[in-house]
Amino acid sequence: MGDDAQSLLQLASSLRLDGRNAEAIDAYQRLLRLDPDLPDCWYNLGLLLRTEGRFEAAIDAYGEALRRGVECPEEVRLNRAVIFADHLRREEAAEAELRAAIEISPGYAPAWLNLGNLIEERGEHEQAASCYERILPAADGSVAPHQDCRFEALARLAH
Repeated sequence: MGDDAQSLLQLASSLRLDGRNAEAIDAYQRLLRLDPDLPDCWYNLGLLLRTEGRFEAAIDAYGEALRRGVECPEEVRLNRAVIFADHLRREEAAEAELRAAIEISPGYAPAWLNLGNLIEERGEHEQAASCYERILPAADGSVAPHQDCRFEALARLAH
């Protein structure tokens, strides 16, 4: 990474941490024009765009992060799913993203929880319950990470 790109990265990160989202977005966009092969920067840009209500642009930024090999792609897929479901009302796209997240990481509890919620909203309670059950402890008592999801899954099953 060249000096200009490194300076822009530091500026973008500082602005993001200071909550100066519009300026951080601008800095990330300038940085990514200089050096587009920075998947974490595409991810951060997606987060900021989502925060600013620029949902289609956030979807695109997250897509670039995925194309460029971002770490934890299941988390990026989850973020895209939330935007599709909650903001763009594109439930089929949300479901596809959640299923892609689960394919990447079969034990990823946040994706199972969101998939269960999405399916439950369609009235398919048995299928939703099977998603929630994926989050509960295994027969040996072990639990996946994201135990906060476990409590919500239990509440959904009880309901």
